[in-house]
Amino acid sequence: MLTEIRLLKDLIGEITKRNSKRLSDEAFASELLEPLTTECQRLKAAIYELYKKAPDKQTAAWDLNNYHAALVAIANKITRQLPEEELTIMSKSAATGDDNNPLLYCVYCLADLLNCNEMCYRGILDFKQPVPHLFVLRMNELLTAQLPAIKEGLKKKDVAAWIIREIESGLNSVVRRTFPALNYHDYSYFQTFVPELSRFAADTRHKDWTKRTLLFMLKFNFNHIGLFNRWSDDIRRSLSARGNRKHQIHFLDRETELLNHTRPFPNLAYNWFSPSLKEHFLSFLVLRKQAAINEIEAAKKDDVVHLRMRQSVDWLSVDFNYRYKLNLFDYRTKEEAAAVYAVVHSTPHTSQISAHSIQKSDKTRLIGSAVEYRRMLQKIIEMIGKDFGFS
Repeated sequence: MLTEIRLLKDLIGEITKRNSKRLSDEAFASELLEPLTTECQRLKAAIYELYKKAPDKQTAAWDLNNYHAALVAIANKITRQLPEEELTIMSKSAATGDDNNPLLYCVYCLADLLNCNEMCYRGILDFKQPVPHLFVLRMNELLTAQLPAIKEGLKKKDVAAWIIREIESGLNSVVRRTFPALNYHDYSYFQTFVPELSRFAADTRHKDWTKRTLLFMLKFNFNHIGLFNRWSDDIRRSLSARGNRKHQIHFLDRETELLNHTRPFPNLAYNWFSPSLKEHFLSFLVLRKQAAINEIEAAKKDDVVHLRMRQSVDWLSVDFNYRYKLNLFDYRTKEEAAAVYAVVHSTPHTSQISAHSIQKSDKTRLIGSAVEYRRMLQKIIEMIGKDFGFS
């Protein structure tokens, strides 16, 4: 397919050399501009036939993308030669070729070819390909024309200021970006999102527009990281205002339910290579809920009432080990029994006892405590004998 554009490149090269001529020059128009128009029309049909008849569609798709990239490169080369005033005209004009400048006419013809490729081969073109500079200029013009009205409309709705700022910041960062180059994903998203946002901002109904604007961003997958950061800050503030952890969990559950009932439009993303805005939001809510649950569990542990003992940890260790040997604990393992025993007992010097420590049975270390424990048991036996009349 690349061989098909040799005549097109030759015609444009000749026009570039003689670009001091005007379209009103009949000889120039008939010699170069009319053949250029004819060649562009021929290319549309020729490329279609080549692709349709290609036996290997995968190779044909690769050829088609290379052909499209070559057209973009030619269009960019001519665009760089245009003066500023001509670039302004080009960004605002439809691709009619009516302007009295041969280079501008070439760009219009190439734009027509590129638009034809996009419409006819939309599922085949690699949308990671950079768009021609002409399209970037039109994106910028679209934003310049519509952004002021969008901002004003959202302000009248009392949409949160941080949302408006992040929308403006996100859109401006697209058209001002130089690396990586803007691609067809960016261009397609921009052409869809900005007009829809403009219609949304013009809605005059009385609603909770801050919430509706966030849902609009979710549906159109405006996964700008700045919007996510400001939203997460807003959620944190809402959680702080609900000091009770159970109230926080209830709030997070309501937000999660709302997100789960919001379905983004398919194949649409501000940042094609990042998780969707919905995924970002849900992941954050899950993490915050788990943090609240963990804090509740930690508080429960802190609320445990300890049985305060006058004896030492060693004494408790003797008590635990002999009770366990007598099978007095209803637990599957010694470790489980020790964990519960350690939680509910405390000593004058230790409020939290180590379950590992009380399982130890070091006779050398515990001999003193064992003597005290034996004396206690002897006293208990004497007291029971006396109280119950045992001999």
